[in-house]
This record gives sequence, C-alpha cells and structure tokens, in this order.
Amino acid sequence: MKIKKLHCCCICFFFMFAVLKVSAQAVIWSPDSPVNVKIFMESEKEAQLANGNELLKTLRSYVSKPNEEKVLVVDADCRFSGSGSFSLTRLCKTKIVGAEGKNVTFWFDAPHIYGVQLNNCENITFENITFDCDPVPFTQGKVIAKNSNSSLLLEPMKGYETLISNPNGTFIIFDPNGDFKLHGHRTCTISQNGDKTLSLTNGNFDIVEVGDYISMPSRTGSMLSLSGCKKIIFNDVRVYASGGMCCVASGGEGGHEFHHFIATRRPGTNRLYAFGADGFHMNELANGPVIEDSEMSYTADDLINIHGRFGWVCSRNNNSKTHLRILCVLRELSKWDRKLISGTM
Repeated sequence: MKIKKLHCCCICFFFMFAVLKVSAQAVIWSPDSPVNVKIFMESEKEAQLANGNELLKTLRSYVSKPNEEKVLVVDADCRFSGSGSFSLTRLCKTKIVGAEGKNVTFWFDAPHIYGVQLNNCENITFENITFDCDPVPFTQGKVIAKNSNSSLLLEPMKGYETLISNPNGTFIIFDPNGDFKLHGHRTCTISQNGDKTLSLTNGNFDIVEVGDYISMPSRTGSMLSLSGCKKIIFNDVRVYASGGMCCVASGGEGGHEFHHFIATRRPGTNRLYAFGADGFHMNELANGPVIEDSEMSYTADDLINIHGRFGWVCSRNNNSKTHLRILCVLRELSKWDRKLISGTM
C-alpha cells in the first residue's frame, strides 16, 4: 500500500492484508538473491554493538535535559542485541539523524522481540535511518514434497535454516515468483527433521504446490513501539523486518507523524515478506497519526489498524477539520443479547 497522505482521527478502521497484492513494491524478487545486503564478520558486529552502546549512553544522558533541543548525528551502523536493548523513557526534544550519504542502519540481533521502545517520550524525531534485523526473525523455504492437503515437506533457503517460528505456528504461501498466493496466513504444526528439512502438518495446504515458497513468521513484538508518547516523527525512514508488527503506538497524546516512511521487504534480497503481524497498529491515542508519502507492504496481517475510539461525526468545517462526539461504552452486549436492536451502538 502506497499512501500519499492519511490524517487520522483515532476512530476505528483498518486495511486488511487482503490488499497486499496491489500494494506490493514493484521490485523483482529472485530466490537467488541473498538474505541480506551484506554478511557481517564478527569484528564488524562488535564495532556496531559498540556504536549502539555509545548511542544509547548519549541518548539516556539527554533525559536529564528535557527543555533543551538536542540533535544527535549518527555516522555509522549501530547494532542492538537482544530484546529491550533499545529502550528509552521520558526522553524529550531529541532529533536522531543518520549522516548524509552514510546509509546508516540500526541492526537488531536475535532474539528479536522488540526493536526501538519509547516510553512516555515527547517530540522525538528519527531521520534518514534504516531499521533491520540480522539475522532475519523468520523462516522460509521451498516446498519439495506434498504428501496430502494437510502435510508438506519444506527445504529452508540459505540463511533461513534456523527454525524461529513456534512449533504451532503460522505460514504464508507464495508462488515461485515470490508473489502472494494467498492473502493472509494459516496455521500448522512445524517440526524440524534430522536432514534440516521442515515438516508442516495439521494445516490447510489445498492450494500449495511443489515449487511454491512458504514463510513462517515468528509473531513476536514490534520494531517500533511507542507507549504513552507524544509527537514521535519519522522522516525518510526505512523498516525492512520485524518478528511481529512494524510500528505499534498505544496510549498518550499521540499525534505521531510518518513522512516518506518505507516499510517493506528489503530490496535486493530474497526475503518473502517483512513483518510478522500488522504494519501500523495504533490504539487509544488522543490524536491520530499523519502518514504521508509512505509505503506499508508485505505484512503477515493488517496493513493499517487504527482503533480504540468510536465517534459520531457532529459537524464538518472543511476538508481538513471534522468534529466527532466520542461514544462511551455503557455496558457490554453480546450478539445474542435480546436488547440488541437496530440502532444500538
């Protein structure tokens, strides 16, 4: 999905993964492409980890200066190891910028549960930065045998040999060209064989053929997690992988902005998809997001899911301003409630 501009009130709506086919980035996929743009040596990873530690040390020192405008220019790749390694609380008025021409990437190591976690932060900007995982937090491979409509044999592709998915996991079906064969995921049981092949059982494989590809999301946390935050801005940012959702924002003032925010499977690689769950997932924000000139594609679930408040349109002043009356839940009703009549909200 390529979005020119979307300015949201915090009402409930979502775009399901069913539109993924038309939203996919026009990049030719090949199984012969690498899993990543580069295979890093251990010495390079250690240098990236050192950069990441220094970055976090500097950012955490800014917490004690809430009223000062801070700009931090990053001129080299940074690496963050393990879940919760990039976590900041009550940081304000800070701009984190990737140096021009350096193509700065923030790499997140295994096990990837969360990437960037911001808690009760305000007026933070990320600019000209790429977010990615190394290794990628999912498994994918080629179907080499089909025993029945409920049993498959899968050969993992190079770089995807580690079984990251849960034993009772989900899977997404792609054709030999790397295009979605089914919009959405199904569930199955996954087990690893002695020869490193994978057996997929207890699933519905009716449309799967030998030669198709299957990807198995790990469905963990999100790459970008904003909790209780206000006005977090992403300018010219790229996100290429996450074990779960791409961006989750919950609670707080909200009003987050995404300008030229590109979230998709990494170009030049053979990754079949990018995100293990929703793309944008936002709830209970006082102010909805602005999403402008951006792309969200190759998710394992909804592309955009913004919810948490329902409202009646009371008046509309012009094309950019609408007044809503927020509805409160007075009591719970089930679909079998005899008092549930036409007009109930």
